[in-house]
Amino acid sequence: MSESMSLEMEMVPELDKPAKIPGSAETASGVDGQVEDQIEGPVEGVQVSWKQAARERSILFVDDDERFLNLCVRRFAGTEYVLYTADCAENALAVLASEKIDVLVSDMCMPGTSGAELMHEVRKNNPGVIRIIVSGRFDFTDTLEAINKGHVDHYITKPFNDKDLKLTIYRALVQKEQREAEENRRRQRRENAFQRARELGQSVAKSKQEVGRAYDQSLELLTRLVARSSSGIAKRADLCVLLAEKLGQGEPFSKQIRVAALMQDVSLVGMSPKSQSSGSGDREAFRQHPCESAELVENLTPFGMSADMIRYHHERFDGKGFPEGRKGEEIPIGARIISLVNGYYKLRKGKGISHADAIEALGSLEDRYDPRLLMALANLEGSFKPR
Repeated sequence: MSESMSLEMEMVPELDKPAKIPGSAETASGVDGQVEDQIEGPVEGVQVSWKQAARERSILFVDDDERFLNLCVRRFAGTEYVLYTADCAENALAVLASEKIDVLVSDMCMPGTSGAELMHEVRKNNPGVIRIIVSGRFDFTDTLEAINKGHVDHYITKPFNDKDLKLTIYRALVQKEQREAEENRRRQRRENAFQRARELGQSVAKSKQEVGRAYDQSLELLTRLVARSSSGIAKRADLCVLLAEKLGQGEPFSKQIRVAALMQDVSLVGMSPKSQSSGSGDREAFRQHPCESAELVENLTPFGMSADMIRYHHERFDGKGFPEGRKGEEIPIGARIISLVNGYYKLRKGKGISHADAIEALGSLEDRYDPRLLMALANLEGSFKPR
């Protein structure tokens, strides 16, 4: 590893109780090429377990000014953080590719790739990294670029006190740990629920009567689970079945599409409504949920046949959907039905418009939906009430 990507770490003795944020601080300034040291007192009234926040956490500092990098390393050397430095965005990306980084602190104005452009790349490839921009000047355009392109967590102007940067990093790490803990709790709840469902599925007896009874019990259990976190899911499942029957699909298909419609977003159980929006900060996680939901359902007897309907229910007829960009007849008909019903339900319940207006609105979205299915749905007027 080059000098620009050197690793430096120092340990501090064990503390019996939470310690104040280290009392000395330096002001770092990139203006006119000057780096200034300034000693200050402790942060008044702030008590944190600094060692606990720092343990097993790493920070990558990025700046083309070597003196600023050395200053950052020196001022953070009294903590248990693992410290990395890089003198340009390209070297920073190399560190991120090979090491586990928790916090990225980058200068805004650097030769070649800017700090905002670096943050944009990191957000795409390392979305869990906390992103902090520092800049020797405050420029509203730069700030907008950093926010819109890099979705930075914090924007700090030079000169700044090192205690302010340390406190910013500490608070960001606490928030990250809280999010991770909540995600772990959500995952555990989901795993527990599916463990119960798997155990129920495994108990299915060989006789046809017992299999049918176990199927109904499993479906009832799963319906209760997903209904808590997904608005109108049972009504959407009913409409999917109606539309399938209108298209001449048999009873086995109707049972499978009911399961798929109910379970389409099961991997989002426990996630907040804001996080479930594909336009939120969790966009990457949202785009993975069809595959995650399908994988969960594949392992559940006797619902595995519904998995592909779930996996591709965010595909579009014109090929502009996800996760694979399938188009037309490449998309399973069950997935096409679920996609259309979701769009229809959103218009009927969310917008409060009539059946005819909803059909017209869906038809105006170019080739997003299968026109044959849209025509069949148009003929179901009066068969479904969203409220």
